[in-house]
Amino acid sequence: MLGMLTVRDNIGILVASCNFSISPGETAHISFFLINLGKKSEQFEFAILGLDGTWFSLSEAQFPLAPGERKRVVVSLHPPRGPQIRAGRHPFSVQFTRLTAPELPLTLHCLLTVAAYSWMSCELDPVDIIAGQSARLRLVNQGNIPQTCRVTFQSESSLIEILPGQLEPQRIPPGESVAVEFLATVRHRKLVRWGDNTPYPGKCPHL
Repeated sequence: MLGMLTVRDNIGILVASCNFSISPGETAHISFFLINLGKKSEQFEFAILGLDGTWFSLSEAQFPLAPGERKRVVVSLHPPRGPQIRAGRHPFSVQFTRLTAPELPLTLHCLLTVAAYSWMSCELDPVDIIAGQSARLRLVNQGNIPQTCRVTFQSESSLIEILPGQLEPQRIPPGESVAVEFLATVRHRKLVRWGDNTPYPGKCPHL
């Protein structure tokens, strides 16, 4: 295997690279080869530091190694999809420790780059809107980067007018929301019903 070998005090870590990339919601498997270069069998511990525990899992955390023995430990990276998973670079460390000398760990510094993604949702309140009364549109940024949205209201019927027709751009940080109010008026009907079983289906505006 080609890669990087790091050695300290008769223990070593071999890995193909220390730089990794992933998209939230996906899984990547990374193999670390741990080597006992000493002259006696010992118990070892393998750990990941600097990442949230929900972002990764280990195939093994503690195990014995005989002299000259090599052990493959698989780190599965699986950051969940959500606005709390910040896009960008996340430094972390890999530690390989002899349990008889925990004060002398072998530490490997790594970097995980989390990809950005966009995901916007919207909600209408109320769904059934009486002509002349205001309603509220709530925009939610469920992605992991800030979003700037320009809201334009359009009606599928010439009988309905929505005010204002267009709003100023709204900047929404990840995991946050903004609410905007609008007014639906109708020329010939007193009730504008926005729902799946009505003549005027309610839809979120163009973002």
